[in-house]
Amino acid sequence: MALSVIHFVTLLACSLLLGCGGATTHVELTAKSPRPLRPVPPDRVSVLRTAPTVPYVEVAILRTREGTFPAKPGELIEKLRADAAKIGCDAVLVRGPTNEVTWIGNPPAAVAFEVYSGNCIVFVPPAGASSGENAPAAP
Repeated sequence: MALSVIHFVTLLACSLLLGCGGATTHVELTAKSPRPLRPVPPDRVSVLRTAPTVPYVEVAILRTREGTFPAKPGELIEKLRADAAKIGCDAVLVRGPTNEVTWIGNPPAAVAFEVYSGNCIVFVPPAGASSGENAPAAP
């Protein structure tokens, strides 16, 4: 019985360290935006699987992964979209999913987490256009 309590405490500690069960996102800024960035509603951020044909700048790389509970279908992509909206990006170019294996517990057990990455992009305003507002979503 003592062993099961130790396992429970270990798993609880790991759950807290891995984000309390929810998806987590890491943001790495990569370049200066061609216009000022302001948060936008998530529905204004386009989710792309291929690079757009219009000029753009990648301003950040986002990486989101499941927490200790499995993500629902589409949840991680929506998390990327919401995080891109907080930055003020026009679109997120999604890559993935991939799996990341982490060892947790004592004795250790391998746990796989689904991971999505995305390039947070801002469209380059046409010459002569005002760069003060967020550009419209990608075509």
